[in-house]
Amino acid sequence: TGTAVETSVQTWTAKEEVPVQESDKWEINIIIKNPEIVFVADMTRSDAPALVLTTQCEICWKGDLENNTMTAAIKDLQVRACPFLPVKRKGKITTVLQPCDLFYQATQISTDPQVIDISVKSLTLKVSPVIINTVITITSALYTSKDTIPPETTSSAAHLWEKKDTKNLKMWFLEEPNETENKAP
Repeated sequence: TGTAVETSVQTWTAKEEVPVQESDKWEINIIIKNPEIVFVADMTRSDAPALVLTTQCEICWKGDLENNTMTAAIKDLQVRACPFLPVKRKGKITTVLQPCDLFYQATQISTDPQVIDISVKSLTLKVSPVIINTVITITSALYTSKDTIPPETTSSAAHLWEKKDTKNLKMWFLEEPNETENKAP
């Protein structure tokens, strides 16, 4: 009682290889709906001043081997100054940039210089001491010099992976919005 096993191996010579098809044209479409981009100076404070950018965006990038065009329609672009956490924002929101629409188009034809068109229907900015203070606070946090970094911050990286007592850590970002500040021990 024997069984026969039939195997088949197919080989191709270099002339018989399947040719790789190169696509002459390509297109990429991206739709971004309701992102909330937050710039904040100090993420350890729940009431830290922040700039919140909201918008909707549709991007289309088309091209071929020599030419390409990128088009972006940005709708309802808005910037607000407010506290970092959404639960702390009630009654403390200042509009920096009124909602506006922006259209962007960049075209590259062969080896010619790239042509960029940007159009904005209307642009309304509100400038106040609160907004100026928020912007200064955030930008200063982005560009801290080595002289302003406290020594305990630089040395804490060495102990980053050591065991820590989690009972004594205050992690406000993990708290539920309706938890009270006063907790019984």
